[in-house]
Amino acid sequence: MLAGCVRGLIARGDRVTALARSQSSLSALSESVPAADRDRLRTHPCDYRDLEALAHALRSIPVRPSAAICWVHTPAEPVLELVRALFPDIDLLRVVGSSTEVPRGDGARFDRIVRLGFVIEGDRSRWLSNEEISNGVVSALLSGQPSTTVGTVTPWDAHP
Repeated sequence: MLAGCVRGLIARGDRVTALARSQSSLSALSESVPAADRDRLRTHPCDYRDLEALAHALRSIPVRPSAAICWVHTPAEPVLELVRALFPDIDLLRVVGSSTEVPRGDGARFDRIVRLGFVIEGDRSRWLSNEEISNGVVSALLSGQPSTTVGTVTPWDAHP
Protein backbone atom coordinates (compact mmCIF):
# COMPACT_ATOMS: atom_id res chain seq x y z
CA MET A 1 0.00 0.00 0.00
CA LEU A 2 2.99 2.32 0.34
CA ALA A 3 4.40 1.73 -3.15
CA GLY A 4 3.16 5.15 -4.20
CA CYS A 5 4.96 6.66 -1.21
CA VAL A 6 8.23 5.04 -2.34
CA ARG A 7 7.72 6.26 -5.91
CA GLY A 8 6.92 9.77 -4.67
CA LEU A 9 10.06 9.93 -2.54
CA ILE A 10 12.21 8.63 -5.39
CA ALA A 11 10.66 11.17 -7.77
CA ARG A 12 11.74 13.88 -5.30
CA GLY A 13 15.31 12.61 -5.65
CA ASP A 14 15.44 10.69 -2.37
CA ARG A 15 17.19 7.34 -1.94
CA VAL A 16 14.88 4.69 -0.52
CA THR A 17 15.45 1.26 0.97
CA ALA A 18 12.21 -0.70 1.00
CA LEU A 19 11.71 -3.79 3.13
CA ALA A 20 8.72 -6.06 2.61
CA ARG A 21 7.79 -9.62 3.44
CA SER A 22 7.62 -10.86 -0.15
CA GLN A 23 10.14 -10.65 -2.95
CA SER A 24 7.27 -10.47 -5.45
CA SER A 25 6.02 -7.24 -3.84
CA LEU A 26 9.50 -5.77 -3.97
CA SER A 27 9.98 -6.82 -7.60
CA ALA A 28 6.68 -5.21 -8.56
CA LEU A 29 7.72 -2.06 -6.70
CA SER A 30 11.05 -1.94 -8.51
CA GLU A 31 9.38 -2.43 -11.88
CA SER A 32 6.98 0.44 -11.11
CA VAL A 33 9.85 2.91 -10.64
CA PRO A 34 11.13 4.53 -13.86
CA ALA A 35 14.28 2.75 -15.04
CA ALA A 36 16.30 5.97 -14.83
CA ASP A 37 15.48 6.25 -11.10
CA ARG A 38 15.94 2.62 -10.01
CA ASP A 39 19.48 3.27 -8.82
CA ARG A 40 17.93 5.23 -5.92
CA LEU A 41 15.85 2.21 -4.79
CA ARG A 42 17.19 -0.70 -2.77
CA THR A 43 14.90 -3.53 -1.80
CA HIS A 44 15.29 -6.27 0.75
CA PRO A 45 12.80 -9.05 1.54
CA CYS A 46 12.37 -9.34 5.28
CA ASP A 47 9.59 -10.29 7.65
CA TYR A 48 9.62 -7.67 10.38
CA ARG A 49 8.42 -10.29 12.87
CA ASP A 50 11.88 -11.92 12.60
CA LEU A 51 13.81 -9.31 14.58
CA GLU A 52 17.19 -10.92 13.92
CA ALA A 53 16.65 -10.86 10.14
CA LEU A 54 15.28 -7.33 10.38
CA ALA A 55 18.34 -6.16 12.33
CA HIS A 56 20.59 -7.72 9.67
CA ALA A 57 18.63 -6.01 6.88
CA LEU A 58 18.75 -2.63 8.62
CA ARG A 59 22.48 -2.93 9.30
CA SER A 60 23.06 -3.68 5.61
CA ILE A 61 21.72 -0.29 4.50
CA PRO A 62 24.84 1.35 3.02
CA VAL A 63 23.92 4.95 3.91
CA ARG A 64 22.66 5.97 7.34
CA PRO A 65 18.94 6.70 6.83
CA SER A 66 17.48 10.02 7.87
CA ALA A 67 13.89 8.75 8.13
CA ALA A 68 11.98 5.50 8.52
CA ILE A 69 8.34 4.90 7.68
CA CYS A 70 7.17 1.88 9.66
CA TRP A 71 3.79 0.36 8.99
CA VAL A 72 3.79 -2.72 11.14
CA HIS A 73 0.90 -4.45 12.83
CA THR A 74 0.32 -4.40 16.56
CA PRO A 75 2.18 -5.35 18.65
CA ALA A 76 4.93 -3.54 16.74
CA GLU A 77 6.91 -1.99 19.56
CA PRO A 78 9.91 -4.39 19.28
CA VAL A 79 10.33 -3.40 15.62
CA LEU A 80 10.15 0.30 16.41
CA GLU A 81 12.52 -0.11 19.34
CA LEU A 82 15.00 -1.92 17.06
CA VAL A 83 14.86 0.85 14.45
CA ARG A 84 15.34 3.46 17.18
CA ALA A 85 18.24 1.51 18.74
CA LEU A 86 20.08 1.14 15.43
CA PHE A 87 19.39 4.71 14.28
CA PRO A 88 18.89 6.87 17.40
CA ASP A 89 18.51 10.14 15.49
CA ILE A 90 16.20 8.90 12.74
CA ASP A 91 12.92 10.64 11.93
CA LEU A 92 10.64 7.72 12.78
CA LEU A 93 7.11 7.73 11.39
CA ARG A 94 4.78 5.05 12.65
CA VAL A 95 1.81 4.42 10.35
CA VAL A 96 -1.23 3.03 12.15
CA GLY A 97 -4.80 2.16 11.30
CA SER A 98 -7.76 4.26 12.35
CA SER A 99 -8.59 2.26 15.46
CA THR A 100 -5.06 1.45 16.66
CA GLU A 101 -4.21 2.51 20.20
CA VAL A 102 -0.84 4.23 20.09
CA PRO A 103 1.15 3.78 23.27
CA ARG A 104 3.02 6.92 24.25
CA GLY A 105 6.23 5.82 25.87
CA ASP A 106 8.97 7.83 27.45
CA GLY A 107 10.21 10.75 25.40
CA ALA A 108 10.25 10.38 21.63
CA ARG A 109 10.28 6.58 21.34
CA PHE A 110 7.63 6.68 18.65
CA ASP A 111 7.99 10.32 17.88
CA ARG A 112 5.72 10.75 14.85
CA ILE A 113 2.41 9.08 14.13
CA VAL A 114 0.49 8.87 10.86
CA ARG A 115 -3.04 7.60 11.51
CA LEU A 116 -4.96 6.28 8.51
CA GLY A 117 -8.66 6.96 8.63
CA PHE A 118 -11.49 6.88 6.15
CA VAL A 119 -13.34 9.25 3.82
CA ILE A 120 -16.95 10.37 4.21
CA GLU A 121 -18.66 11.12 0.92
CA GLY A 122 -22.22 12.27 1.31
CA ASP A 123 -24.11 9.65 3.30
CA ARG A 124 -21.49 6.92 2.72
CA SER A 125 -17.94 6.30 3.82
CA ARG A 126 -15.02 4.35 2.38
CA TRP A 127 -11.52 3.39 3.36
CA LEU A 128 -8.62 5.38 1.93
CA SER A 129 -7.25 4.33 -1.45
CA ASN A 130 -3.62 3.26 -1.77
CA GLU A 131 -2.91 6.56 -3.54
CA GLU A 132 -4.51 8.58 -0.72
CA ILE A 133 -2.51 6.61 1.84
CA SER A 134 0.77 7.11 -0.02
CA ASN A 135 0.20 10.82 -0.63
CA GLY A 136 -0.80 11.32 3.00
CA VAL A 137 2.28 9.53 4.34
CA VAL A 138 4.62 11.54 2.10
CA SER A 139 2.88 14.75 3.20
CA ALA A 140 3.21 13.71 6.84
CA LEU A 141 6.91 12.96 6.39
CA LEU A 142 7.57 16.32 4.77
CA SER A 143 5.40 18.28 7.24
CA GLY A 144 7.46 17.49 10.32
CA GLN A 145 4.26 17.40 12.37
CA PRO A 146 4.26 15.00 15.35
CA SER A 147 0.83 13.62 14.49
CA THR A 148 -1.05 13.46 11.21
CA THR A 149 -4.40 11.93 10.32
CA VAL A 150 -4.98 10.99 6.70
CA GLY A 151 -8.71 11.17 6.06
CA THR A 152 -10.84 11.29 9.20
CA VAL A 153 -11.42 9.04 12.18
CA THR A 154 -14.52 10.80 13.48
CA PRO A 155 -17.27 10.15 13.91
CA TRP A 156 -16.17 6.55 14.43
CA ASP A 157 -19.67 5.22 13.88
CA ALA A 158 -19.45 6.50 10.28
CA HIS A 159 -16.47 4.29 9.41
CA PRO A 160 -16.98 1.77 6.57
